Parts: sequence; C-alpha cells; structure tokens
Amino acid sequence: SLGVGLWGGAEGGRRAAFGKRSPGGIFLRVKGIVERLLEACGMAGWSFRHASRRLFAAGMCAEVVYRGNAVGVLGVIRHELARKRRLVPPPAMAELRVDPLLENLDRYRTYEPLPPYPAVRRDISFVVSENVKHEDVMAVVRETGPEELASVRLFDIFYSERIGRGKKSMAYSLEYRSRCRTLTDEEVNRWVGELAAALEKQLGAVIREGPETGK
Repeated sequence: SLGVGLWGGAEGGRRAAFGKRSPGGIFLRVKGIVERLLEACGMAGWSFRHASRRLFAAGMCAEVVYRGNAVGVLGVIRHELARKRRLVPPPAMAELRVDPLLENLDRYRTYEPLPPYPAVRRDISFVVSENVKHEDVMAVVRETGPEELASVRLFDIFYSERIGRGKKSMAYSLEYRSRCRTLTDEEVNRWVGELAAALEKQLGAVIREGPETGK
C-alpha cells in the first residue's frame, strides 16, 4: 500500500493556512493530494464516499472508490489520539492500494494545446446545514454552470458557533475559460450569481460574500 501523511505546516499554499490549520482544511489538503495522484495515474471514474474508522475523527474520513470497490481511505486523526502523541494540530493521512494506481500508467496519453484565452477566477463562500455534502454542491454546480466553467475546487470548510450550531461554511474557487474568446467580467459575474441563487434555492445556502477575482 501507499501512505501519505500531513502535519504541521502542510496547509500552506495559495490560501493562507487553510482556515488557520482547521481539521477541515487539512482534510481538504490530503484529499486534494489523493485526487491529483489518481488523475496522474489515469484512474478515470473514481469517487469519494463518507466512511467511519476508529482512527479518524467523525465526519473527517472518506473512502476512495474505484470501479465499485474501496481502494483506499483518508482522514484526519482523532484529536485524542493526536494529542497523546503531541501532534497538534491533528495530522491527516491517506492509504491507497498500489495495484489500481499502476494498472493505467503504461497507456498512451494525448495532450491538448494550452488555451490561448485567459481564465477568470471567482471565489464563492456560503453557510449551509452541516448535513450538506460536497457532492450535493457539485450536483448544483453541474446543473447550473455553463460550458465555460473549467474547474471547481473546494478550498475551505469551517465550523464555528458564530455561524450557528449545526451549520458550516464552505468556500469554492471557480475558474471560467472559453476556448474561442476572452470572457467579460459581466458574464462571469452573472454565472456566479446564477449559481448562488441555485445554491440558495436547492440547498438553503446563505451566501457569505460576493465573488472576487482571483489572480
């Protein structure tokens, strides 16, 4: 098996400290590493599903599913276990079977030329019930987003008494790009507004802030 472990400053990068090294932030960090690994190995059709393990904190554990079978697991180590070993903030880890990672490495790959037109980025954050899953949000994104929506990335999950018991804040980075022209701020803002309205209607989301252009 292949193991991945993160601790300490592992949540650095483009967004400072991923919610100040929150468990949700480091969970997303290790999840992102696993996603990039699966993509690099050519494993099409994989997914994540919620799981429960004694080693991991409640709500911070997921299985990696490929062709209907669990091929790995990832999560944030339970606070009491991490504290006994003086690992603060709690570390995250992932373990994956090696065979599925290797079976597609020798396949021929094709590459597309880089698009000549720039991407436009927006961030959107909102408060929803803690029962709302990332998959629920992505279903709304797929239903609402235009073909110019090139990528969607969940970069923060935050729990706080300030936002309400049984609630959580989720933040996404959206990238829009056209293959045939330069997009305008007006049309991108309209698309983000349509997504915000759909999230409010379908998931009861409360939008926390307006979209911002990423650099």
